[in-house]
Amino acid sequence: MQGTLNIGGTLSVDSDVTFGSSAIVSGSNGIISVGGNLSATGPIDTGNNTVVLRDGCIGNTSQISGNFVFQNLTLSSTTGRTFVIPAGANITVLGTLTLQGAPGQNIQLVSSGGGTAVINLGPGATVTRDNATVNGGVQIGGAAAATNIPTLSEYGLMLMALLMGLAALWHQRRAPGATGNRRI
Repeated sequence: MQGTLNIGGTLSVDSDVTFGSSAIVSGSNGIISVGGNLSATGPIDTGNNTVVLRDGCIGNTSQISGNFVFQNLTLSSTTGRTFVIPAGANITVLGTLTLQGAPGQNIQLVSSGGGTAVINLGPGATVTRDNATVNGGVQIGGAAAATNIPTLSEYGLMLMALLMGLAALWHQRRAPGATGNRRI
């Protein structure tokens, strides 16, 4: 697809969908339902719509490739479909991420390569998960932010060492039985 796709209802495709670099998705509360692979050659914001990857006519695997921002993303199957998430791509869900398999037919989320595949969650995003297996190479939600431990500069460390030395000396002089604090 190139150009503008204005969604107001449901667009259902049983095979692959590819968004070109100039594709724009507009409209709101629509559904883009895909039964195959979903790819983009440029960054795609699907607007205030829902994208559903589901069982379709092509095999039992769906791949996502490209950089996507979804309001709502549903990965759904009644046949135990495998969804391949790209390692190193930028996929963000702002609203609801739904992972829905069937009893005894879990969907599988796997990474496309040796790296970690991440589905980022926007502030306030929710995840609904039922009969879904997320393999170790897939991370839902961004990595926890590392926090720095406060440290002192070399001058701060020297000052702290000097103060600790003075405190130890003061404590030693004030201790009972210390020879240095008797007056004659």
